[in-house]
Amino acid sequence: MTGEEFADLYIRQLSSLTKKNIRIRYKTESLFGKTIHTTLGRAIWLDSREWVNNVSQYYLVGTLMHEARHALDWSLSFFLGYLAPQIFLCAATLILWAICGVLYDLPGIFHLGFGAGLLVSLAPWPSPWRVRWERRGYRMNMAAAFIYGASLDNVVKSEREALNSSLYYFMLWSKKRAIDISYSDEVICAVLGSEPWSDPSIVVMGRILNQYDKVQQINVGTEVSNG
Repeated sequence: MTGEEFADLYIRQLSSLTKKNIRIRYKTESLFGKTIHTTLGRAIWLDSREWVNNVSQYYLVGTLMHEARHALDWSLSFFLGYLAPQIFLCAATLILWAICGVLYDLPGIFHLGFGAGLLVSLAPWPSPWRVRWERRGYRMNMAAAFIYGASLDNVVKSEREALNSSLYYFMLWSKKRAIDISYSDEVICAVLGSEPWSDPSIVVMGRILNQYDKVQQINVGTEVSNG
């Protein structure tokens, strides 16, 4: 079974179980796809068919479950929470700017001030809502690490570095807080076998891996997806 066939099987079974139309798209096959990080709506955008067929099974399993969790979470609250607080700060600044512009004959300096305020609104402010959604995704990576006997510490390190990097717009400013979050929740859950094992993203993957005896467990690395 190729990586592409494995991914398609997983998404078909997950869509059937959850009654959600989740699908896989490849960035190399769409100009639009090249502008997307990983998941948009119910569509999971992977790098390429070549990547899927050559990446280690462990990395592929972690990536699929991580992005599937985001696809299942997709909703208005996910969309707004993921873009918060910037989207709300920008909206408030633009509304105030428009109201003041209509009611008052503002000199140019005030327009410059509102413009500066708009730029400040777009700054990388901490986003606990975005962190919450990403933590749900990283639980899937921890489950993959647990399944394959890989290092949970490497997943924690990847999460810590990712959430404090430009990849996630520096959404979590405190590196210590990232460590506390990981060890107080995700790792404990994975080790104890409680949550997140009931998650459909993991249930479906577990069925497939059990059916095919982990298919062909080769080249198991320590990377995790950054979706």
